[in-house]
Amino acid sequence: MRRVLQSLPGIGAVRAGQLLTDLDISGGRRVQGLGSGQRARLLALFPPKTDRTLPVGAGRGRAE
Repeated sequence: MRRVLQSLPGIGAVRAGQLLTDLDISGGRRVQGLGSGQRARLLALFPPKTDRTLPVGAGRGRAE
């Protein structure tokens, strides 16, 4: 999770560590290993941007 957070613009090592501590998430935790509460708190801090959403099936390597 630390690397995922650090990949976001404006989030460095220190800020990523603070966020993980605040959200009670282990730094070595994988995204799929998050609990539902952890995922909800994370999405509340970083809501998905609807204007940049890909169409269904896009980006999955499927040929049309």
